[in-house]
Amino acid sequence: MDAASSKIDQARELLHATERRREVLSFLCIEGRVAFLRGDPVSALNSLAEAEKLVGSLRLPPKAGLRVELDDLRLLLTSEQG
Repeated sequence: MDAASSKIDQARELLHATERRREVLSFLCIEGRVAFLRGDPVSALNSLAEAEKLVGSLRLPPKAGLRVELDDLRLLLTSEQG
């Protein structure tokens, strides 16, 4: 699992370095889902928080695929908390 986490960290760094914000947002949503499935709610919530900071700068329409992906992640994580 440590090797996989290391690869994920490397992928995150590479995406951030490219400044391709849409791809970073998609990655964060996937990362959040994977963390949730691994039983790591703290990491999942951190990915969600980072994605929510980023989405505002993208000016996506409400029904855009990436916004829907983020909304789905938010719903998944908040339904688990409450």
